[in-house]
Amino acid sequence: MAATKNKIMWFLFYALCILRNPDLFLFPRFWAEEGSIYFQTAYNEGFFNGLSQVQMGYFSIIPNISTSLASLFPLKSAPYICLIIALLIQSINISLVLNNKHYFWKSTFNKSILFFSLIFLPFSEEVFLNTICSQFHLQISVFLLIYFYQEKISKTHLFIYLLAFLSGGVGIITFIIFSIFIKKENLKNFRMVFYILLICFCLQGFFYFISYTPRLYSFQIKYYFQIIFVKHIIGPFFGYALEDLYHGIIFIKHILIQKKLLVFSQILKIDYLKVLLLISGVTLFISTVKSVSKNSKLLLSSLILSIIFIFLSLKNGSESFLFFHGGGRYFYASNFIFYLAFFEILLQTNHISKIIKQLILLWFLTIGVYSYFKYPKILVPEVPLQKQTHKRIIQLAPKNFVLQINLEP
Repeated sequence: MAATKNKIMWFLFYALCILRNPDLFLFPRFWAEEGSIYFQTAYNEGFFNGLSQVQMGYFSIIPNISTSLASLFPLKSAPYICLIIALLIQSINISLVLNNKHYFWKSTFNKSILFFSLIFLPFSEEVFLNTICSQFHLQISVFLLIYFYQEKISKTHLFIYLLAFLSGGVGIITFIIFSIFIKKENLKNFRMVFYILLICFCLQGFFYFISYTPRLYSFQIKYYFQIIFVKHIIGPFFGYALEDLYHGIIFIKHILIQKKLLVFSQILKIDYLKVLLLISGVTLFISTVKSVSKNSKLLLSSLILSIIFIFLSLKNGSESFLFFHGGGRYFYASNFIFYLAFFEILLQTNHISKIIKQLILLWFLTIGVYSYFKYPKILVPEVPLQKQTHKRIIQLAPKNFVLQINLEP
């Protein structure tokens, strides 16, 4: 019976991936730097140069391997390689959720909540089926491992160690998440995972240092605060959950305007909403995070430091710490953790009626489904295409091969 349910869930997962954007499977593409930087390096400079490249301080083992393998295939079919690998990466978390033995999340109903949370996590278009954003799916993988596994990891669990290595090999965020959420009593069970992530963290930090310091000509503390704290702490643990609520209310306001209920729509003024969401977000954040981690003091300290450092790194006040530039993908992993904690509290509490619980779950699911299909074809790169990049891409195309390039910002 359980195996049949899992098969249905797997079918649903792949069907939703195809329905979100069928063109990706019929006419696959490279996403942003996946093509303009990683693939063109492997294609022009060779397989091994593609494996070892460091892009703007990031050593990303998944894009390196994927695009290097893709360079061995004909140019027209090369994007399929990255598409398949990206789909496999996204499948890992689905497998961990469907096969978990956690005392609370192993029931069919609760397991379904996690399943749909993974798929319909709002504003996930940036992390959808591209290897550049594989790091954010792998961060969730490592968290689910330490959250679901209670017994000691044996030496035969090579898959877990491989997963930790791959996750640490694409960015520093995994180590931060692991350090915050690992419980003291479970640390001995995950000691080898900790060492693997620590080594990867040190290597990634080294790449950051050697990549940015020569360009800045001096060690600018403010710049490192912006990279480390803003992108990897304040963004993930704070901004995205608020943005979810924010866009949900905007959605309701849009419906009210369409129905010509202007009086009610005026109540939902944006300026007031930001302040309200900021206050409610802090309250919700503090209450939910305690259900997942005993290291809440460390997490809250990081949050306070991040709020201070983000204001130090603002440029002429043009960036808001509620909606800062940097991409929603940085929020993806920790937003899922936030949802997991929130739903666990919601489902276990006896102070809320069953109907209210179902309405809250329906709210999150509705907003998630709405955003999931609202932006199915978003392909906007983080780095704007410049003339130099344009020329370098054209050099990849053989004769009689047409390349369509969007140069719009």
